[in-house]
This record gives sequence, C-alpha cells and structure tokens, in this order.
Amino acid sequence: MRISVVDVGSNTVRLVVADAQGGVPLPVHTAKWRLRLSEQVTPGEDIADEAVERLVQAVGEASATAARWGAAEPLAFATAVVRGAPNRLRVLR
Repeated sequence: MRISVVDVGSNTVRLVVADAQGGVPLPVHTAKWRLRLSEQVTPGEDIADEAVERLVQAVGEASATAARWGAAEPLAFATAVVRGAPNRLRVLR
C-alpha cells in the first residue's frame, strides 16, 4: 500500500510518498515547495489571499505528485501559522 502525507509548515509544504507494507513506512519520493508563510503572516491577522493562493497551488501540486507516484490522496497537516489564522477555515477549505 502506498500512502502520502503533506506537511504545511511555516516555510515549506513537504510531501512524502511511502510504501507502508510490513508495518514500517519506507519513503519512495519526497518533494517540497518553499512558501515562507511565516514571513507573510502577522500573528492574529488573516493569511493574505496571495499567500492562500500559493498554498493551494502547492498542496494541489503535492496531491498531483502523490497520484503520479501511485499514492492515495495525501493526509495533510498544517502548522500553527495556518491553525492560528482568523481565516483558517477558509484557508483549509
């Protein structure tokens, strides 16, 4: 079984595609997209539309990359920069 995970961090979006047979996931592909969200967001304020668009594009590219490697839709995690933003629900949608 091939799985994928996307980690939306404060600086990058990272993708890991792994084979999960035998109980231990073994990475077969990794990729990252530099977004530098932490430089574009002020704590307590919305994430700007331009940053949201770049984030959506990076996650979309990560999902497409995972599919090309034969993995299911990625499980995604987001950093505190996203989780703490007042517009987080719109960003996550």
